[in-house]
Amino acid sequence: MTKFLRYLVIYFYGLLIIVTPLLFSSTTGFEIPKVFFVRFLTGIFVILYLIINLITPRKIKFDKYDLLGLCWVLFILGSSLLSNNFHNSFYGGQFRFQGVLTQICLVLIFFITRQLLGRYKNLLDTICNLIILSGVIQTVLIVFQWLSVYVFKLELATYSGRVVGTLGQPNFAAGVVLVPLALLLGKFSKKYLFFIVSMTAAIIMTGSIAEILTTVTLFLIVLIKKYGNKLNKSAIIAFLFLILFSSIFAYKREISRLNYPNNPVESRLSIWPASVKLFLRRPLVGYGAENLQFVFPDELGGVSIDRAHNAVLDSLLVGGIFLGGIYILLVYFGLAINIKDKSKFPLILAFLAIILREQVGVSSVVNLVLFWLILASIFRNSKEFI
Repeated sequence: MTKFLRYLVIYFYGLLIIVTPLLFSSTTGFEIPKVFFVRFLTGIFVILYLIINLITPRKIKFDKYDLLGLCWVLFILGSSLLSNNFHNSFYGGQFRFQGVLTQICLVLIFFITRQLLGRYKNLLDTICNLIILSGVIQTVLIVFQWLSVYVFKLELATYSGRVVGTLGQPNFAAGVVLVPLALLLGKFSKKYLFFIVSMTAAIIMTGSIAEILTTVTLFLIVLIKKYGNKLNKSAIIAFLFLILFSSIFAYKREISRLNYPNNPVESRLSIWPASVKLFLRRPLVGYGAENLQFVFPDELGGVSIDRAHNAVLDSLLVGGIFLGGIYILLVYFGLAINIKDKSKFPLILAFLAIILREQVGVSSVVNLVLFWLILASIFRNSKEFI
């Protein structure tokens, strides 16, 4: 029975990590099927975890990391209750559906994953391998779409000429590939070279500046860590910047649209100052989940924006200074506390990749699932196994 339950756990993570990014619908779009599938899986996951505890009882360990996850949900819930649109905050806006309910599901996945990682010895490797496999699948799709559009000149749905995989948005697709790329770079070996090159090419093909910059940063970190004593650091930096600028010039037409030439107010340099002003109006409680679409237009002259395009600012706007503090603590514990643990280097590199891209962009539910899974893996308690 224990072995069967272990297989069920692996099957769940396979559905969550592999299947979720592939779901989309011609009627509801890309994000909605993914969100509702994650919610459905979370319910099944909770039941499975309860069954596991009934069959093989084990004391549930609740520590400061779980407390941070709990506070994350409570602060979002509290700020949403104090908002003028709790229904929208709870279920989520009609575009992203990342309201309180989705946040509860994500934190439940985080909490249960931490508990299961302490039970099953090889579960961490399984989760990492599934994330890498998901990245390989998206890489194949992105490369195929790019070749179809730009080489074979086929009619294919794109995002203003940029390929999207099955995520519906090029930045989301690049973000899903970025995490497994970071894991492979952290384990750096010649046997991974083909996948590393392919994933890097796929990220460049999406034309996503944040992900390209993050990729360059990851390469820089790994090269200095692995070969810093043998190679001239200035030469490494020059080489990486050559790759970066070559990529940018190659995709000048696609990337230039990120400057919003037809609507400059939507640039990051306009959104971020507006976000600070909005935060200062409600610094303690924020505006609640999924309510930013109602407050940004007043500050930006009617322009429809629902995110600050910066994870720190988004957390401050949603739940005030308390939620912002929780986010910063999660990042701090995820990076600083474990920075000297060499065994966690691939996970820390993956987490760093997620954090860097979050500071200049928006996350889909798939990106958020990866955030909480990687964080749970870093915070794992692996002293006891069955």
